Amino acid sequence: MSKGSVMVHWCPGGMKNIPLSNTKEQVQNTTVKELKKRVRKEFSVIPGLNVDDVQLSFKGQKLDNDCSPLSEYGIQHKSVLQLVWGLGA
Repeated sequence: MSKGSVMVHWCPGGMKNIPLSNTKEQVQNTTVKELKKRVRKEFSVIPGLNVDDVQLSFKGQKLDNDCSPLSEYGIQHKSVLQLVWGLGA
């Protein structure tokens, strides 16, 4: 398992660990786009989930700039993000 990871919470009540890197520090340098790719891969087996409609948020803020490092949103190792889909995300 990766040493650097984030948790993604999704309804109805599920939580997944998303490994991102070999170190905790590298998590902060991971871009939003890289995280979205990883999330889409991890959640691709959920019935009815159209991965193109996936939106991530952290502390109420949408992760909408794919080029930004996670550190711009205050995300670090073991941060918990929210996964939303199917609502015009």
